[in-house]
Amino acid sequence: MAQPTTTVSIPDKEVPKKEENESKSEVELAKVEATTAKASEASAQRKLADAVAALKKAKEEAQRASAEVERAKAEAQSAKELEAAIKSKLADAIAARAKAEQACHSGDAQRPALGTRLRRWLNRPPNP
Repeated sequence: MAQPTTTVSIPDKEVPKKEENESKSEVELAKVEATTAKASEASAQRKLADAVAALKKAKEEAQRASAEVERAKAEAQSAKELEAAIKSKLADAIAARAKAEQACHSGDAQRPALGTRLRRWLNRPPNP
């Protein structure tokens, strides 16, 4: 046999208190969640600001490095041009030296003796 279920009547005053307590708990929970969300948002904003500052610093350092690279390239190019000019001058000097030495050696064979030159200056005939 089935037993009849008995219902216990809850006084009307207890139901609203229970709902009121649940509402208060929900409000308190919402306040805590809002406070946590605000703190989380503030933390995220600080992290974002830090990241933006780090990115800006990295960009500035990259620009400085690029400028240094460009200066180094210009200095290297100047050094190459200077080296080429020095090599050209050295080659010209070597060629001039060789030409001068050749002129000195070839001039010795064609150059008349001192006595012959003096006779020529004095307009005297050479000795037989």
